[in-house]
Amino acid sequence: MSHTILVIEDERGTRTSLKNFLTSEGYKVITAENGRLGVELAQDNIPDLVICDIMMPELDGYDVLRILQAEPKTSNIPFIFLTMAADDISCQQSLDMGADDYLSKPVTSDRLRTAIQNQIAKHQANAANKSEPSASATGLNPELQNTETQSLQERLLVGLCRNYMEQLLDINQLIETLVKENPDIAKHGSILETRKKITNLLRITNQTTALNNSLPEGNLRKLVEDFMEAIPSQ
Repeated sequence: MSHTILVIEDERGTRTSLKNFLTSEGYKVITAENGRLGVELAQDNIPDLVICDIMMPELDGYDVLRILQAEPKTSNIPFIFLTMAADDISCQQSLDMGADDYLSKPVTSDRLRTAIQNQIAKHQANAANKSEPSASATGLNPELQNTETQSLQERLLVGLCRNYMEQLLDINQLIETLVKENPDIAKHGSILETRKKITNLLRITNQTTALNNSLPEGNLRKLVEDFMEAIPSQ
C-alpha cells in the first residue's frame, strides 16, 4: 500500500515539482496552496507524512504544526519543514516545536527521499512498539506461554529489527547533521555509499516488520537472516 504525503506549499512551481517527484517515487500526493487548506486536508485525509513550507498566506508553517499537534488524530503525523529560511535558529526552532525534520530549499532528490523514508520508517516503528502487548499485559500463564514459543520468537525477531532500525535512523541523522555543517562532503564517495547502505537496510527492516502479520510462522526467520547478512561487518 502506497503512503500518502500532504505537500503544503504556496509557490506553484515548487508544489508541482514536489508532487511530480513524489508521485514518481510511488507516493499518493495531496497538495495545498496555503496553510489553512493544508490543515483542512490533513484533518480530512490523515496523511502518512506532511511536507510544509514556513512562509505562507492564511496560516504559516508554524501555525500549521501547532494546530495539527493539538488534535489527537493528527498529532503523530510525521512533519517535515521545507523552506528557504535556511539558518540554524529557524531549524532549531522548528525541531523544538516538534517538527521531525527541516530541509532547506533547494533540496536534492536524494536528501528529500532519505528524509521521507526515515520519518515514515520511524513512525511505523513507534506505532508498532506502542501496539505490541507484553507477555504480562496479555495475562498469559507460564503453560500458555510455552505453547506459544514460536509466536514469541517471531515477536522477538521483529523487536530485533526495530532496534536495528532505530540505530540506523540515529546514524543517518548524524550523517545528515554532518552534511549540513559541511556541505562539501555530501558528494564524497564514502558518504554516498553509507547513505545507500542505510537506505537498503531500512528497506529490508521495513519489509520484514510489515510482512510479519501476513507470513506463515517461521518464514520471518529467513527474512531476519537476510537482514543480518546485509549488516556490514565491523
